[in-house]
Amino acid sequence: MICPVCSCGETLRRFAVTREAPDKYASFGPASTASNYKPAEYAECAGCGSMYWLEQGDYERIYDGLAYKAETGDADSFIRQRFQTIISLPPAKSDNAQRVARVREYASTRLDFSHPRQVLDIGAGMGVFLHQFLDSRWQGTAIEPDPSACEHMRSVLPTARIIQRYIDQVDLPEHFDLITMNRTLEHVPNPIAFLRHAAKLLKPTGIAYVELPDVRAFYLNGPHDQDFAYGHYVVYTPSALVHIGREADLDLHRLQRVIEPSGKHTIYGFFLKSPPRPEQGGVKA
Repeated sequence: MICPVCSCGETLRRFAVTREAPDKYASFGPASTASNYKPAEYAECAGCGSMYWLEQGDYERIYDGLAYKAETGDADSFIRQRFQTIISLPPAKSDNAQRVARVREYASTRLDFSHPRQVLDIGAGMGVFLHQFLDSRWQGTAIEPDPSACEHMRSVLPTARIIQRYIDQVDLPEHFDLITMNRTLEHVPNPIAFLRHAAKLLKPTGIAYVELPDVRAFYLNGPHDQDFAYGHYVVYTPSALVHIGREADLDLHRLQRVIEPSGKHTIYGFFLKSPPRPEQGGVKA
């Protein structure tokens, strides 16, 4: 057992998560199979405090095009209905509306909008963030591996560029003023490598926004909280978020723990690119 965040091999506890409702990630298929009730086992890292899934399953299969399928198997209909439900929520009850507000507020303190800026949303899902975030000040790009989600985004984000890839398969010629990862890193088994790929696409003066599930959910709601779901490799602590940023040459500028309108416990951080490190072998005279 090695923590995927800090590589510590010591654990404070292990616990199993069971669910009364089917979980879409448990069988990587339609939500009606009995294997969806399989419990998940997590460990709490003694180093960074993160809680990580011990069954390090097949990452690629989690995003094989089945992630958004409803019990009927009609992925397109499921996505359209879910998207409409989310964007129709009043701001006070919308996790996404509050996310959009805080990212806009922070970006306004760091960027000059005398010309349009470039935003990249990695793990864009159904496109709810960019749909509510984009305006005349922004040009948007979305990276998302799920083909059904990408097809949907092309219809609701007509001005955005939609890329159906994993981040480590993307080699874009330009860099971005803002990169957002909204509850994305918990879905990957190697968050540091993922964040390093993302940081390479950030301008020297750019902003990275990272939003993650918070281990506080375990202490307040117990091990069966919605954040301990199949496909969630890691549930994070603030120190873990700082650590993965540092390993990706990103300096944390603002960190906050919040309870979302949906009841989810969330950590979010705004990062800036670290200044170049001194060369190995000492400072030249």
